[in-house]
Amino acid sequence: AVAPGFIAAEVAIGAAKMAMDAVYDSTVGLVTHVTEAGSALYDLSLKTGASVEGLSKLKYISGQTGIEMGSFTTSMFMLQRNLGATGEAGEKVRQSVKNIGLDFADLRRQSPDQALIAVSAALGHVGDNAKIAHESTQLIGRGARTMAGLFHEGNALA
Repeated sequence: AVAPGFIAAEVAIGAAKMAMDAVYDSTVGLVTHVTEAGSALYDLSLKTGASVEGLSKLKYISGQTGIEMGSFTTSMFMLQRNLGATGEAGEKVRQSVKNIGLDFADLRRQSPDQALIAVSAALGHVGDNAKIAHESTQLIGRGARTMAGLFHEGNALA
């Protein structure tokens, strides 16, 4: 006959093995998920010119606010396009940048993600809803409506 202590030890060892297997499986799953997420951000960085770090910050804000990541990337693109505008359109953009307290030349030198973060933070300090709506539309276009909640929360991206 097998002593009761041996049976209890065998059960405990079996439970410990199951727990270790679960920890291993979870760790492998987590590493796989993190690697895939990092790879997706790297790919997006190559497509947008934004830094992986900035995109990671935007992804976090996206998850917290419910604003889709695509809205952030579209806004980055539109901001970059508008910062490169010339003529009357370019003058309106330069004036909007000045109106929110940023330097146009500095903003143009920033990466797309840094520029969007700077504009969002500056808009968060404006305070006047009508002015926020006007300036954000001048800088980002119609997509500013999707991002409006960020601008009114103030410094969500700063």
